[in-house]
Amino acid sequence: MGLAGTFTSVTEGEALTVGTWSLMPTLLPDVDYVALSQLMPESNSPEVIGFVEAESLRDFLGGSVLSQSQFGHQVWLYSWPEDGDPDAMSNIIVPATEFREMHGLPQLEIEETP
Repeated sequence: MGLAGTFTSVTEGEALTVGTWSLMPTLLPDVDYVALSQLMPESNSPEVIGFVEAESLRDFLGGSVLSQSQFGHQVWLYSWPEDGDPDAMSNIIVPATEFREMHGLPQLEIEETP
């Protein structure tokens, strides 16, 4: 099961939902946006590289995304298709900094611990 949460878009004036997907088979609730993440080799920690509208991502992935109902809620099983083209997907990805600006969200300040 993937992580999901909400944020309030300052520009749209409403609460929106976002789930995180790392291109591995993942079950996500029905969300507005999907944050694409990858594991960074130098730090071995995940980093969000961009955001995609969930509906656009499901359209792009086609039959590799399956809808199902769990406890009365719609969820989606996301998986990367064998013939998936990462370069083509770059056309629908909004970089993280641009996404924050688009929704009036502050830059995250992460405190590193020694």
